[in-house]
Amino acid sequence: MGVIREKILLIGEKTDEQVETLFDSGATYSFIKKDIALKLGYISKTRIERRFKTAENGREIVVDEKINLDFELDKEILSEEFFVTELLGIDAIIGAHTMQKYRLKLDFENDKVIVDHELAGLLLIWNV
Repeated sequence: MGVIREKILLIGEKTDEQVETLFDSGATYSFIKKDIALKLGYISKTRIERRFKTAENGREIVVDEKINLDFELDKEILSEEFFVTELLGIDAIIGAHTMQKYRLKLDFENDKVIVDHELAGLLLIWNV
């Protein structure tokens, strides 16, 4: 489990914004602060309220909103569903589910996220 902090461009239906993002292999899903999500696009309600445990012992956050956004990482455009919450200490979190889906790797020696450009190209073909 590890984390890397990086600025990325989030692309929404209303606007785009550079945000400070934590790539966190210990977080299962991706999250975004509500004020940023509201600027970027349209938030929707989840059918089922979800509870997530935080790194803080015994603390949970309850989430009932989500937003679909694209994001740019090393010149590739990727898409993800983010859970929306007011309780983040950073603009956004990219979790393990997203990293596994796009086979993103965390390079701790160089403090950066590595994108598999070949796989990103294949994902475009699979989506046709």
